[in-house]
Amino acid sequence: TVRGWPRALEALRALPGVRAAPLSTGAVVLTFAGRVQGVQMQGIEPVAMRGVSTIESKMVQGGLDALDADANGIVLGAGLMTQFQLRVGSTVSVVAASGLARQMKVVGVFYTGNQGYDEGQAFVKLERAQSLLGRENRANRLILQLDDPNAAAALAQQIGHLKQDGT
Repeated sequence: TVRGWPRALEALRALPGVRAAPLSTGAVVLTFAGRVQGVQMQGIEPVAMRGVSTIESKMVQGGLDALDADANGIVLGAGLMTQFQLRVGSTVSVVAASGLARQMKVVGVFYTGNQGYDEGQAFVKLERAQSLLGRENRANRLILQLDDPNAAAALAQQIGHLKQDGT
């Protein structure tokens, strides 16, 4: 868990040439029509994710923005869609290790060409993941994207100073 992640996120986003997005990730089980598959669920902020990831460019149906339109929306990989014989609009059951479960509607499909990723990842709205995983208001990862990758060492120093300042 990233302590004080909202403040840390705000401080990182204030740095020039830095984009940042919070994630709340955890293992869940998807079920549909008797089929069961464990996946890594990633709770995201769709707008922020576009700035730090290429997943939006891998969408073959729908998009990450559909998660904003449907609080119970889920975006799945094409491999999992084929395995489960799903289509956009299908409803799957998502069960967390805690036993919390939610019916979620497929609102988008991505294809990366990496079988493990396309069959093992799911994206939902950040708040939905936090709720399902029993981690309200928590993020366990921050993803950063730099305009200048060569600035990573300097950014690491800045982050070290931010941590010392308590942010």
